[in-house]
Amino acid sequence: MVLGIFLAISSVIDIWKKKVYLIPTAAAGLIGIVVQIVNHPLSWKVCIGGIVIGCCFMLAAKVTRESIGYGDGAAVMVIGVWMGVFQTVEILLMALTMAAIFSIALLLFRRVGRKYAIPFIPFLFAANCLTQLING
Repeated sequence: MVLGIFLAISSVIDIWKKKVYLIPTAAAGLIGIVVQIVNHPLSWKVCIGGIVIGCCFMLAAKVTRESIGYGDGAAVMVIGVWMGVFQTVEILLMALTMAAIFSIALLLFRRVGRKYAIPFIPFLFAANCLTQLING
């Protein structure tokens, strides 16, 4: 629930301001870590694996000179804390597919140019919701 609320609020902010704020992102991540420590819903290896995926996304942000934003990488790290490596990969692949389809549609209908940056967190939110519906 905390992850869904974080992604929903971050999606709205990402659409309106094209920013991801550090404090809510860090808070969602820290709450996730506390939940993992107290309740042990995931093994620590699965949780760390999810965080590593977010770190790789942050590295991609560095390599692409922020074509992928650091905030997107931080959001993927938060997803990794909450969902673990396997569901993070599932959510990320689903979000990337949705973003690609959306981008292709925008380009085909000539709504934007090639350099237009779309907010990515709404796709992470949608993919998270779909994953929750599919996996129960």
